[in-house]
Amino acid sequence: MPLFTALDAVSPAISRWQRLLFRDFRIGLLLKLSFVALLAELSGGGGGSGSFHNSGGGHGGGIGGWHPQSTALSSAIVAAIVIGGILAFIIGIVIFYLSCRMKFVEFHIVATEDTSVGPAWRRYGPQTWKLFWVSIAIGILGFIALAAVAAPIALSLLHQSGEEWLHPSGNTILGLILALLPIALAWLLIMALIMMVVRDFMLPVWALEGASVGQAWQRARQVIERAFGDFAKYAVVKSLLRLAVGIAGGTAWFLSVLVSAIPVVAIGAGVYFALRGEGTGVMLGLIVVAVAAGAVFLVWGALLFIVFLGAPLLGLQCYAVEWLGGRYPLLGNILWTAPPAPVPPLPAAS
Repeated sequence: MPLFTALDAVSPAISRWQRLLFRDFRIGLLLKLSFVALLAELSGGGGGSGSFHNSGGGHGGGIGGWHPQSTALSSAIVAAIVIGGILAFIIGIVIFYLSCRMKFVEFHIVATEDTSVGPAWRRYGPQTWKLFWVSIAIGILGFIALAAVAAPIALSLLHQSGEEWLHPSGNTILGLILALLPIALAWLLIMALIMMVVRDFMLPVWALEGASVGQAWQRARQVIERAFGDFAKYAVVKSLLRLAVGIAGGTAWFLSVLVSAIPVVAIGAGVYFALRGEGTGVMLGLIVVAVAAGAVFLVWGALLFIVFLGAPLLGLQCYAVEWLGGRYPLLGNILWTAPPAPVPPLPAAS
């Protein structure tokens, strides 16, 4: 069973990636696997905050600037915001769960080289909830830790400036950014490392053994402690690969969309200038055609995004299983079990 170093695992990972996508190449298969990988990367967590400010009442009718109509409108706006927030929260949770489940599907596809999504989707339902709740807990604890570190620093700077914290000056805001930016970057790196351990080392244990959270962590810790130097190199190499994938994939997508848009815009402009004096009916027809063409182009851009970003992300998980396989025998047995020999064709009838 091969025990790859961080750099040695790159070549077999590329070979596994090529087999998955191009051994039996079909456009539908490429889109499917790329979409699975892209969904697995989605983050369902997120939050936002809004603030409402009272603006001074006018001098018009109403007692103290109060208007029944404005109150009703404000209540409707607040209700719409609350309902929208609840819907956004529900959608975010659904997307987050979908992303967790797709991580298991992606792992199964990469490890077994079986590109069927349905069986993997049905197989890992119970295990998905472990990843879901562990990720939620890590996110909550991470934000609490960030607030515990950043809040005292921010409050201290605001106190030293002598300004109200709701209305800081530009210099104070700049000082806060400079003081908190290193903390935010360090926090992002730590959170990324923790989630990498969960996804690359604990998820395979959940998938293959149905282990508890504690047992999965014990397995992951054993792998890390046995060769911490190799783990550190792996973390660095995978981070660099992820950065390279993001830059290269994003650049390729942007250029492909740009190149695709040139003939579309040129043809559209030519048709417009040729027919712009043909009357209202013709112009309305051109508007309908332009809207339809824009919708088709958006779909085309989305498909390009899935391929140029999703397919390389699948390669990252190929890299993860190749490195871990030699350190986790249960996974290694799946990765490097020789497939059955093909049945020779029957001799031609004489």
